[in-house]
Amino acid sequence: MNLETFILRWSKMMNDVELERRFNRMISTKEMNDLQDISIFETSKDNFIVFKNYQVIKKSKTDIDVRLINGDLVHSFSSMRNAICWCIFDKRGKYVLANRIITLDRGISNEEVQINVHNKLFKKAKNTDDKLIFLAKLNEDKFRRSTMYRELESYVDQSDYWQQSRFRLKTTH
Repeated sequence: MNLETFILRWSKMMNDVELERRFNRMISTKEMNDLQDISIFETSKDNFIVFKNYQVIKKSKTDIDVRLINGDLVHSFSSMRNAICWCIFDKRGKYVLANRIITLDRGISNEEVQINVHNKLFKKAKNTDDKLIFLAKLNEDKFRRSTMYRELESYVDQSDYWQQSRFRLKTTH
C-alpha cells in the first residue's frame, strides 16, 4: 500500500473535523503563527495571503492589487513580483524603500506607455528629421525603463535574500 492510498483510507475513516483536530495537534499554534508570518498562502485562484498581513489579488496579468488584511487598498502593481517585493519591504519596516518600489512600478508602467506612443509616432513620421526626433525619444524612454528595471531588480534580489534568511531562521528553531 502506498502513502496516497493509506492517507485516502485514513481520511475516509475520519470526518473532516476529526482530521483537522489531529492535524492541529501535530502543529502547535506557535509553529503555525511562525509559518504564517513568513509564508505566502494561495487561498483561491489568483488570491494570496502574504505574511498574514497582506492580501494580493491578481485581477489580470498586469493588474495586481495589494490590500491590507482589513481591506484597505495599498497599491495596484503591474506585476506579481513587484507586489510581493513591496510586501516584503513593508513587512521589514523599510517604508522608504517600499514606497520607492511603488514609484518604480508606476514609472516602468509609464515608460511602457511612452515607448508605445513614440514607437507609433516614429513609424508614422514621414521626413527624416521627425524620425530622428522620435527615435531619440524612444531610445531615451528605453534607457529610463532599463534604469528603473535595474534598480527594481536590486530590491527584488534584496527581498529574496531576506525572505530566504527568514525561512532558514524559522526552520532551524
